[in-house]
Amino acid sequence: MSYDRETWIDTIENGAQFEAAGIALEKSWYSAFPGLGHGLDGWRPDPRDSKAFGPNAKYYQYDIAEAKKLLAAAGFANGLDIVATSPATGAGSGITTIDARQSMNREAGFRFSNNVINYETEFIPKYRDGTGDFEGIAYKGGIEITGDLIDRMCQCYWSKGGIQFYGFDAGGKGDASGDPYVDQTLEKGRLEPDAEKRKSLFADLQRYLATKAYGLHGVGGATKFNMAWPVIGNYLVWRGGSKTNVRVQNTQWWIDDSQPPLKKS
Repeated sequence: MSYDRETWIDTIENGAQFEAAGIALEKSWYSAFPGLGHGLDGWRPDPRDSKAFGPNAKYYQYDIAEAKKLLAAAGFANGLDIVATSPATGAGSGITTIDARQSMNREAGFRFSNNVINYETEFIPKYRDGTGDFEGIAYKGGIEITGDLIDRMCQCYWSKGGIQFYGFDAGGKGDASGDPYVDQTLEKGRLEPDAEKRKSLFADLQRYLATKAYGLHGVGGATKFNMAWPVIGNYLVWRGGSKTNVRVQNTQWWIDDSQPPLKKS
């Protein structure tokens, strides 16, 4: 609740500048699922739309006073000192956006001690793959190993999900036993053959996780824009998987010299 998601979109995502130029944007707030975009339509209720998300959308609203109340109720009325670990390079690095996040969190009373470490030798074994067995918080990226959305959720939130499981437990004992409701919902979703029922389970789980905040997946996002000269033939016509934009996609382009800027007037 200390994240001002609209300001994030307007500044970090340059939303305000695009709109000032007359370019319409679609804006979205991250929730418990680590992704945005129309590919998730029907699966991911957007907390920016409180009517669609439901009452728990309030936990994504920017409300410093309420954030301070929650921190006080947890026993930290005078704020909380917390170690924040991030890799110097690799997935999760990026001190600029980390600073922006922490500046918002500080308003609620969080005081950060940044711990920037080597990615390969320290961050991967202890933090990326450490199932939450570390002090404080960590800024990390996961490895997407499935296209199935419920399986993707299992990577993060299912207690049997392996090294990418966040390592939480509903009782706060630190035993990485997970949350029984989350486990049961994910296991049911994995076995459910009906797509609409799977979507319903998936949406309900995201609404439930809004009250827990076992993990946060970014702040907010908006429409992205791609630009290319007309001379680049087939640009974004043939499209491979999301991970192929560098390795494969450009092999499907060609130079069309009948188009500008090569075409002579």
